[in-house]
Amino acid sequence: VVIIDLLLLLAAIIGNHITVIMLLLAAKQSAMISSSNFIHKTHYEILGVKEDADFEEIRKAYRSAILCFHPDKQQKPSETSNSKCLTENKFLEIQRAWETLGNPRSRALYDGELLALRQDVAIAEYVSLEDLTIQDSGDVIELSYPCRCGDHYFIDSLELADTGCSISIEGCTVFLLTSKSLPAFIVLPCGSCSLKVRLLINGDTRLHRDVHL
Repeated sequence: VVIIDLLLLLAAIIGNHITVIMLLLAAKQSAMISSSNFIHKTHYEILGVKEDADFEEIRKAYRSAILCFHPDKQQKPSETSNSKCLTENKFLEIQRAWETLGNPRSRALYDGELLALRQDVAIAEYVSLEDLTIQDSGDVIELSYPCRCGDHYFIDSLELADTGCSISIEGCTVFLLTSKSLPAFIVLPCGSCSLKVRLLINGDTRLHRDVHL
């Protein structure tokens, strides 16, 4: 992880391409989560619940944690700026954990990411939102990326929305708007083979939609 941090700093100094930096960030997150000594806790650990906890257990843990770390309840005259910052960061961590685990579809995506990071998954490559192609257009927009086996990796607008990504359409342009609560990447499986790609969530994206769609 330290080596990756140094590479990130070097890339920023020399002005390397954003895709390279995103690859390094994804690699750093993978190393942190898959390590036996977690640097960043999982959302489950942040809320203090088991990974097989049901919705009510997660909601109860969230309510208890958010009351303990709410900034309004932590204000003390003697509190330093550093302790205030730590409290606010903890509050935001708890909120992000609930936003992910409190929704069944976003929780399923998150669980898939954890599983992929903990196993020796056959990751074919890293792709960004800009690499996706609009396969369909209607009530639900389907996005794809070709696999070397001939099939595709798919994700639709509903799945992206569940992670916190909003989609808007203006004429032939599709805008994917990201948020800070989004994960660094999403693991997408191929429809036919065992290969997977990591879709990097690297900021707001504009995609072109074919006129005939």
